[in-house]
Amino acid sequence: MVLAALQEIVELAMNKKIILLAVLFFSLFFVGCSRIILNNHEQGVSTTKTLVETKSGQTPTILIKTTVVQTTPPTQDFTNTPTLIPPPSVTPSPYPSLTALATLTNNDANRMVFDLIKTNGDCEMPCIWGIVPGETKWEVVKQQFSALRFEFIPYPYKCIDETKHECTTYYVGKIINDLHYGFEVSVEDENITDVSIRSQSAKGYFSLDKVLNEFEIPSDIYINAPTAYISSNLPAYIVLFYDTQNLAISYEIRGKVFNNVLRICPYNYETDLRVNVYEPNSPYYMNYKKYFTDRKYYPIEEKTGLDISDFYELFVNKAENNCLDLKK
Repeated sequence: MVLAALQEIVELAMNKKIILLAVLFFSLFFVGCSRIILNNHEQGVSTTKTLVETKSGQTPTILIKTTVVQTTPPTQDFTNTPTLIPPPSVTPSPYPSLTALATLTNNDANRMVFDLIKTNGDCEMPCIWGIVPGETKWEVVKQQFSALRFEFIPYPYKCIDETKHECTTYYVGKIINDLHYGFEVSVEDENITDVSIRSQSAKGYFSLDKVLNEFEIPSDIYINAPTAYISSNLPAYIVLFYDTQNLAISYEIRGKVFNNVLRICPYNYETDLRVNVYEPNSPYYMNYKKYFTDRKYYPIEEKTGLDISDFYELFVNKAENNCLDLKK
């Protein structure tokens, strides 16, 4: 009897232990699951970006879609309405505008000048050294190039265009290592109407091979050379005209006389440079072009027997042995 009672008590105790273990197990299970659910919802915001195709020539638009997930046990996900980000309305300029500089040391100023010669200030035609005829103000040019230690010399004469507007021409220049670097500008009502670079070195952005690669075949080419050979070392001048850009580029090349023929090799002998660019629809450009024909500059065909395409093919790739023999 007593033995049976003890056995019943042991069985009851074991059943209670099993129940307690079961309760403990399921408690841990539900806590773990709730933590997993919470972790999933603590991940926060997710964002996707999609590139929306537009019509040809337009800037692509980015479609931004943001999904917000609640940090409390959710009943549903909330998704914002997609937002269209329009492209910028301002079109970037192909050439940078001049900005005023603090006065530089002479060495720093010279380094900037050599960079302008090499890169043209990273601006495109009709921009030269950051100056755009028809847009750039004279006051801005004075500020910029005063900081680069250029001198400003007004010419004693006035220029008058076909509309009878009066303009003033200035030479802006400096000497570096005994070589002259500078440019001329014509100023009308405080606006720059044309700019002309002068350099005693054609190396850089306007070297002949770079010009031919950048602007390709010229509209016209004129050449001037002595007809009497009083020395074995004589100058000749080649002028390239690009009518659509209102651009004229002149090279002074030291030639050598061989067998009574003046031979010029643009990539071999010393070359001086002059570059002129004019504002759009300027009457000065055609007047400048006429100036050369009036001063005994001749079409390339007459002086060399080559046409403009022949000249382009001969000099578009830099080769020191490519030369021209000029007729008297």
